[in-house]
Amino acid sequence: MKKLRAAAVSFLNAWPLTEGLKQSERIELVLEEPSRCAELLEEGQVDLALVSVAALERGEYEIVPGMAIGADGPVQTVVLAGEEPPAAWDEVYLDTASRTSHVLTKLVLDAMGVHPRFTPLPAAEGLLLARGRKGALVIGDRGFDVRARHLIDLGREWNHLTGHPMIFALWAARPGPSPPRTSRNSPGRPNTDRGCAPSWPSASPESGAAIRSATAATSPSESATASGPTSSLGWRPSFPGRPPGASSAR
Repeated sequence: MKKLRAAAVSFLNAWPLTEGLKQSERIELVLEEPSRCAELLEEGQVDLALVSVAALERGEYEIVPGMAIGADGPVQTVVLAGEEPPAAWDEVYLDTASRTSHVLTKLVLDAMGVHPRFTPLPAAEGLLLARGRKGALVIGDRGFDVRARHLIDLGREWNHLTGHPMIFALWAARPGPSPPRTSRNSPGRPNTDRGCAPSWPSASPESGAAIRSATAATSPSESATASGPTSSLGWRPSFPGRPPGASSAR
């Protein structure tokens, strides 16, 4: 049987979704940064990939249900850092390793009334420049080591902003035969029945079964828990806590 090529990130938070694939006879695993995983899927170089949810708007993909990288509170690996508080920032350097985190950064800062210029830049360079009125987005394992006077955990801020968990990435497959009663996602339109915890359609039988069977031996990670009723920045959103179009069901 020909192996399916799967792209995934090597970050610690993806371990429960990738560890079981390394010895799989059905999956050839390729480790890349999140943005590169999405590119490989778009270019047809892999059959499925663990991709940032923001990448879904660029194509029609089938989703492996029941597993994702997400957080219901602090995540520690998606952070904004700076010497000054966000209200003083006139520019934010966006880690080029991610797409979803770019969108999340803009949504959170917009809710705070902060509208800086956004410049894509590798995290190491962005952190060096995050001085004075500059801030930097950092994602992945390097986020654990970031030290700054002002450090904003975007998982926690999203949770306080909306009252819902944040889904960062999930397994998406190139279109293939779908089982009965399932449908493919339309670009940018997940089937949502619990705020930001989407009820995704199933992936093709071959890719979905391969992923689920290979990851069965690894236990899913515990999602982070919000630490309190107020934001780490001391602010609350000025609008009811859910994004446009999301269900208010909890």
